[in-house]
Amino acid sequence: MIRMTLWFALIAMLALSACSNQDEEKAARLYELAETYRTKNQYDKAVQILQDIRIQYENTEYASRAEYEISEYEKLEAVQLQNNARKIQNRFTSIGRALENYKARFLAYPINPKDLEKLPSFVVPDWDDVWGNPIYYKPTYTSDKVARHSPDGYALATFGLDALPGGDGQNQDFFFKNGRLVAQVTDQ
Repeated sequence: MIRMTLWFALIAMLALSACSNQDEEKAARLYELAETYRTKNQYDKAVQILQDIRIQYENTEYASRAEYEISEYEKLEAVQLQNNARKIQNRFTSIGRALENYKARFLAYPINPKDLEKLPSFVVPDWDDVWGNPIYYKPTYTSDKVARHSPDGYALATFGLDALPGGDGQNQDFFFKNGRLVAQVTDQ
């Protein structure tokens, strides 16, 4: 009977050891994937993976590594978000100056971004955001009495890394109306 118990204990230890090795390997692969996202500055995805490692593979060496890396990546992501917001605001300001030049020359804001081609090339700004997605332009009007061919305002928008409305982090939307960052763009 004692031999049988020892035999089952040995089998259980071997099974646990095999599971532990498999967990260590899975955690290592996930950790490498998180590192890949980190090198691409996609800290939010890296943090998600590290959190999974911490929860699913808590008994591996990678769980303790993940614990440390999560806070570091979150700090890096916050800095990156601030830098992107500043770059976007600078881009919006540059476009705003071009729009003001257009208005001074033609007495109204452009109907569409193509109209800016009427300006000298050194005045025409880059219409891509920091992720390489287009910045959207919309002419605005202060009232229904303003002629549709003579907009008296404008709005700009960019929709983050995913280029889709809504989201936060790298997917945060940014709006600029008549020279100011705004929370959202309304018709009036």
